[in-house]
Amino acid sequence: GNRLNGRFHKPIYGMDERLSSRAALEKVAVSSRGKKKNTAIDAIAAQIILENWFAELKNI
Repeated sequence: GNRLNGRFHKPIYGMDERLSSRAALEKVAVSSRGKKKNTAIDAIAAQIILENWFAELKNI
């Protein structure tokens, strides 16, 4: 984060990603398998992280 800030002179915001994969797992259908399931989990986790960032941005 500090290197990015130094290079681009823009504010850097950190996000706690630890629970996003677990939340995504809960949203993925049980019938999904293999590579498709992992892709869905990653996509949903990214969505959750972005939603959380927007929610926190309102509080800054």
